[in-house]
Amino acid sequence: MRIAEISSPDLQQTQSHDSITDLLCKLEAATTEIERHSPESPLPESIPGNLRHGLTQLTPLTPFQNSVKLQIWKLSYRLWNACIDLSNFIRTSSSKITDEHAKLRQVSADLLYLAVDVSGVPSPYFKCASFFYKTGTIWHELYKYDLASNCFEKATDLTSKVEIMNVSDREERRLLLDLHIARSKTAWEASDKNLAINLLNRSKRVLFGIAENYIALANQYMYFGKLILSKNEGSSVNDALKLMSEALELCEKGLRKVKGRTKP
Repeated sequence: MRIAEISSPDLQQTQSHDSITDLLCKLEAATTEIERHSPESPLPESIPGNLRHGLTQLTPLTPFQNSVKLQIWKLSYRLWNACIDLSNFIRTSSSKITDEHAKLRQVSADLLYLAVDVSGVPSPYFKCASFFYKTGTIWHELYKYDLASNCFEKATDLTSKVEIMNVSDREERRLLLDLHIARSKTAWEASDKNLAINLLNRSKRVLFGIAENYIALANQYMYFGKLILSKNEGSSVNDALKLMSEALELCEKGLRKVKGRTKP
């Protein structure tokens, strides 16, 4: 066989397609193993590693055909739903979420990210952002603030691809606010209080005139204010009062929204 034939584009494309198919089969096999796994027994440590290895091998093969992207979406959601089942059992049995569980969520989000520009799926960027947001909250629970921050930032980048004023879905609007608040909380835990307050201030852009959103943001301002007061540092009292004043103002605005909505 000639060298020219070996390196022909058609052959390379066939080899690439075979590699993608093989990797997806391996990822599906690992996902099926998780789906069949009894939540009462510890998850084998090899599973998250195998999934991550497959994902690492799949990443350089992008971009994919839309049919492959749809396969990746279905696989990602299967893995995500399996994680939800494990999570529900963990919480009902009073056990604790582990790093291994968070790693599985991370693989599912990263897998979805590879095919985020799929055609035929409504709001794909927000759906992918939701995966990263929820994964970030789990890393936050585990005190892995750097990993949580990375997830929240990626989710923010995904949602930024859609003009804020064009977002009309109520859940998507709330996701935008929750993302800002989550990034603020993570920055606070990482001792970057200035960034935390700045992120809270930016959250005002995504209140969308929804009363519940005003209250949610007010609660976060109040929480930070209470944390500062709890330290009993005289020099910080003014900072705490500013935060609480912001909370009060947001509550008043939220109440006005409620009254406006209930008027006959």
